[in-house]
Amino acid sequence: MFRTLTRLVFVAALLLAALPVAAQDTHVASGPVSTGADGPAWAKGNEGSASHAINALYASYGVLQGLDMYSTVTARQHGAVEANPMMAGSYSRGAAVKVLMAATTIAAVRVIEKKNKKAAAIALIAMNGVTAAVVVNNMKNARR
Repeated sequence: MFRTLTRLVFVAALLLAALPVAAQDTHVASGPVSTGADGPAWAKGNEGSASHAINALYASYGVLQGLDMYSTVTARQHGAVEANPMMAGSYSRGAAVKVLMAATTIAAVRVIEKKNKKAAAIALIAMNGVTAAVVVNNMKNARR
């Protein structure tokens, strides 16, 4: 089971690394600049790839939250004790807390994203890394 999880995290990391990264284009084309209807479409070209990357990070965060819940349940069924008092108790309470925390986190990152896409992407990458580490730790506890 740990090997499957490791493979899943590795594949997710590869997919995230392969996503296009949006960079500001500093090249100025010579010739006439269009100010017509094609102007906004051209301007939105770089934002689209950044949005795809951030959306992929949101999706991977959701998947990792699901894996965290699954690995927590599995570890608890194998005798591990929940260290977080908010998550202790019934599985439905733990799932409700997990959904509420994930939704609040995503809403906060959406607010950051409106002001600074790079900061939002960095925050999501950090949260994905921490959550992946928690999942790996839970799976180690489940194997004991």
